[in-house]
Amino acid sequence: MRPPILYLTVAFGAGLFTVLAGVDLRVTVWCVLAGVAVLQRPAPVGAACGAMLVAGSVWGAAALRTRADTCAGQWAAGGLTPTRAAIVRLTDPASDSGGVVEGAAQPGQCGGALTIRWPDHHAAHGGTTWVVAGRFLGDLSRGVLVARRVRELDAIPRGRGALRDRIGARSRRLFGKQAPLVDALVIARRTDLDADLRERYARSGLAHLLSISGLHVAFFAAWLNVLLKRLRLGTRAQFVAGTAVMVAYVWLLGFPTPATRSAAMLALLDIAKLRQRIVAPRGTIGLAALLVMLVDPWSVQSVGAWLSVAAVTMAACGPGAVKSDLAAEPPVTITFWHGWSQPHEVKAIEDNLARFHHAYPNITVKEVKSISDDDMTKAIGSGKAEPDVVTSFSTNMVGQFCDSGDWIDLEPLMRQAKISPKRMFPRAVMDYTQYGGKRCALPLLADSFGLYYNKDMFAAAGIANPPRTLSELRADAIKLTRRNGDGSIAVAGFPPLTDLYEMSAYRLIANWQPQYFDSQGHSNLARDPAIQGFLNWQKDLINAEGGYPALSAFQSSLGEEFSPQNAFEAGRIAMMFDGEWRNANLTQDKVPFTYGTAPFPVPDNLPDTYGAGYLAGTVIGISKNSQQQPAAWQLVKFMTTQTDALTSFAQAITNVPSTFQSLDAVPQLSSNPNFKTFLDIFASPDSGTTPTSRDGSSARGGFDDLVHRWEAGDVRNPAAELAALDQRIDAAA
Repeated sequence: MRPPILYLTVAFGAGLFTVLAGVDLRVTVWCVLAGVAVLQRPAPVGAACGAMLVAGSVWGAAALRTRADTCAGQWAAGGLTPTRAAIVRLTDPASDSGGVVEGAAQPGQCGGALTIRWPDHHAAHGGTTWVVAGRFLGDLSRGVLVARRVRELDAIPRGRGALRDRIGARSRRLFGKQAPLVDALVIARRTDLDADLRERYARSGLAHLLSISGLHVAFFAAWLNVLLKRLRLGTRAQFVAGTAVMVAYVWLLGFPTPATRSAAMLALLDIAKLRQRIVAPRGTIGLAALLVMLVDPWSVQSVGAWLSVAAVTMAACGPGAVKSDLAAEPPVTITFWHGWSQPHEVKAIEDNLARFHHAYPNITVKEVKSISDDDMTKAIGSGKAEPDVVTSFSTNMVGQFCDSGDWIDLEPLMRQAKISPKRMFPRAVMDYTQYGGKRCALPLLADSFGLYYNKDMFAAAGIANPPRTLSELRADAIKLTRRNGDGSIAVAGFPPLTDLYEMSAYRLIANWQPQYFDSQGHSNLARDPAIQGFLNWQKDLINAEGGYPALSAFQSSLGEEFSPQNAFEAGRIAMMFDGEWRNANLTQDKVPFTYGTAPFPVPDNLPDTYGAGYLAGTVIGISKNSQQQPAAWQLVKFMTTQTDALTSFAQAITNVPSTFQSLDAVPQLSSNPNFKTFLDIFASPDSGTTPTSRDGSSARGGFDDLVHRWEAGDVRNPAAELAALDQRIDAAA
C-alpha cells in the first residue's frame, strides 16, 4: 500500500532543500536509513517518508555535483580570471544592438546553461553555435558571461533555439511592433521588451503576466483541448496527443517551474479522467511538485515557484474550493436512512454529511439512523416520499431491490457522470450491486474476510507461518487442538462448523472459486465440483478434530461474539475466520497475546489464487419514491466515489474503502499489517461474493441449511439435495 504522495513529496523536498542549502547530511542520512530498516514493517508510512528524505538528499548532492561541473560552476569557483571561453548554442536570437541572451554550453570542458551579455553588431539566430569569450561576473547562481569576442561556428539553427527563432520570426511578421510582447506571453522571451512597457506593467501591478506561469499553460491546454475535440479523436488518442503537445510546449519554454507544475497537474488529471478515477487535489499537487523537483532540483529554492504552488493549493483545497454543479440551485432537503447505530459510526456518517453540505450547500440531508431492511422495504412499499437515499447491510437483498424496482437503476446516472464501474470498483463489488441488467446500488465501504491466528499458540506448536493451503490448515488445526483429561476439546485449532460467529458456508466457499450459475443462468450447485470439494473438505476436517458431537459441544460452550469472552479473544480457538472489523475489537479489548491475519487458505489445486477471499459490504441506493432524485444522486455519488469521504469513513469505523483509489489513501489502516491483509484481499482479482438473485436470502439460506445438516451427518445424498436446491432457486428466479 502506497503512503500518501503529499507526505513523500514533503520529505523529498526537505532533504533536497537542506542539501542544496549547504548542510552536510551524511551522518543524518545513515541514521535515517537505519530507522527505515527498523520501521518498514511496524510503521511503513514513516519508513517511506524517511526513504524519501534520503532520496531528496541524494538528489540534492547529485544536483550540486552537476552544477559544479557546469561552466558557471567552474568559473565561479576559479575566482577572477581575465578571460573565459565556451562553445555555446543560443536559446534565443540576439539582436544587432546586443543585450542579454540565454545559451547552452556545448559538452567539452564544461556545459550547462549560460547567461551571456551579447556584444553589439553581432546579430545571431537562435539555435546557432558560437565561440564566446569574455569575463565571467557574479556568483554561481547569478553569473553573467560578458562577451567581448564572438565567432560563429555553425550558422544552421538547431534544437530548441532554432524552433524559438522561427516562432519569433513568424511573430514579427504577424504582429510587427507588438511582437516582443507576444513573444513574452507565448514563449517566455522577454529580452526585446521595451523598457517603458515593462514599467507600465509594473506600475499597474500586472508585471507577473509577462512571465510564463501556470495560468498561461492552462490557457494553452484549454485551446488545445478544444482543437482535439474538434478533430473527433478517441479519448485515449486525445490524451496521448494532448500530453505530447503539452510536454513539447513546456520543453520549448525551457521547463520553467510554474509551467512544469501546471503541465504535470494537467497530465495527472487527464490520466485520472482516462482511468475514471476520482482525484484528490492534494495528491495531484504533491505529485506535480515532486515531478518538478525531479526535473529541476534547484526549483526547491525558488520562492516564486512555491508561492505559485501555495496559491494553487489554497485554491484547490482551501475553504470554498470544492463547489458542486448544484451550488446555485434552489435549496432542497433529502432524507437519508441508514442502519448504523454505534456512536462512533453515527459520528462518522454525520461528519461525511457535513462535508457533503459544504460541497453542496443547497442540499440539506435529514439523517435517520438504525433502520433495518424491513423498515426500509415497508416504507418504500407504502409509497411514502421518504426516504430518498437508503442503505442495506445485506448484499444478498440487492436482487430483490433491483427486481422489484424499489431502488432505481443508477446506470444512466453513472453514464451521465462518466463513472465506469469496472475502473472504479473490484469485480466482486460490481457483482453484488446489480441484478438482471440493473445496477440499483453502489458500494458504501466493504467487508473482506480472512484468517485470524494466535501467534503465541503457533510459536508454542512450532508453526512458523499461517497456512496457505487447505492441507496446511488441516495439519495446523490438528497440531493446535488441545484436549481436556476427559477427551473433550479445550482449545480448537480451527473449528470447522459453520455456525460459529461470522463463519458461514456461503462465505467460506468463495475460496473454492465456485460457479453458482451455468451459461444459461441456471443454478449450478449440484454440477459444480467446487461445491462437492468444499463439503468433502469440511467433513474431513470435522472428523480429524474429533467429530461433530465433540465440536458441537465445544462450540456451545463458547462466549458471545462481540464481547471479551469471544472464543478467539479468550484463547479457546487458535484460528478464526472473520472480517476486517475484528481488528478494532481485538485492539479495544487489549487481548493478552499477539495475533496475526492472513488470507484464508485455498484448495491445494488452486495455489495461484492465494490472497483471495469473500467480499460483502454495505450498499446504498435511491428510493423509487424520491421526489428529489437529482439531489439524492449527488449524495450517493459523493458517499461512494469521493475518495476523501470514503477514506475518512473507512478509518472511522474500521471498514475497507470500496474503490481502487481509496485503497491507496488510508494510511491509518494500511500502516497496520493486520488490517492491510484485508485491503489486499479486497483488491485481489480472485476474491468473490455470492451472486445476487431475486430471492437471495432464501437461496443463500437454503445452502447454509444444507451445510448445517451435512455437518451433523443428516444428509446422506448431498448431490440429490443440491439438485433439489437448484430447482428451488431456478423456480424463484
